[in-house]
Amino acid sequence: MKQLDLQILLRFVKVFFIEEEVQANFVIDAVVTIVDAKHIVQHLDEEKPDGVENEAVEQVAFADRIFINKTDLVNEEELAVIHKRLAAINPYARRILSQFAKDPPDMSEVIGLQAFDLDRVTGMDENFLNVDEEHQHDERVTSIGFVLGADEQINLFKLQNWIGTLIQNFNQDLFRYKGVIAVKGMDKKFVFQGVHMLFGGDFAANWGDAERKSVFCFIGRDLPKMGIKEGFEACIARTLRWKVGDPVEARVSQGYTKGTIIKLWDEGNAYRVRLINGTEVWAPIDEDVFVRQG
Repeated sequence: MKQLDLQILLRFVKVFFIEEEVQANFVIDAVVTIVDAKHIVQHLDEEKPDGVENEAVEQVAFADRIFINKTDLVNEEELAVIHKRLAAINPYARRILSQFAKDPPDMSEVIGLQAFDLDRVTGMDENFLNVDEEHQHDERVTSIGFVLGADEQINLFKLQNWIGTLIQNFNQDLFRYKGVIAVKGMDKKFVFQGVHMLFGGDFAANWGDAERKSVFCFIGRDLPKMGIKEGFEACIARTLRWKVGDPVEARVSQGYTKGTIIKLWDEGNAYRVRLINGTEVWAPIDEDVFVRQG
């Protein structure tokens, strides 16, 4: 895939993020990439001028499925190196060996994959997300995947601020990212995905009886500098200071007004407060800027 082709792909994906009519009638099934087994390592190592991206690396990073083609031109040792290099960039994409000229793959391996469906993230195995650092420590483009346990549910207000800051500061280096998040006080999964600064997220299916673990997958350049895992961990909902029935002062447009806590973790907010005039308001986080000692 040449750089022009990659830009066309990004524009195509962008349509699905910003055009509601397109989203209502079409879905992105998967991003399928074909690499040349004989030359892919050479292309991944190719030096580019300052400011010019390595399109081979980005092509692999964006893929949901990768065909390693012309495998008859390499030996087993070379093939092992190819697998290692591709997995270091994108461990989430399934890799398939192929020889299109002799035996084209079955179309079931190409279409109908639903690999761009974020609900599939919830089925990922934790160990699958843990990429051996020694395989990728010297690569600028890497991946990170991690899981937060059921006792580490996320505060919605902090989550929104963190994702906004992450995308604003690092959108050019975030190639692909997606996840399913357990938000404290919400019965539905918060599902998100993004390509560079194009971010989409919303509440989807109910958790039901499933364990409320949050799963995150990021592929990009210089990920360690972003503090992604630490950022999400900082959004974990903490033990609240007050309980139902406690008197507090909630901040409203006119300043602080006396009220009473009537619910904890209501629709993703730390507190629901009934003011002395009967009005009910939310305090999204348990900090004095929103709610303080009454």
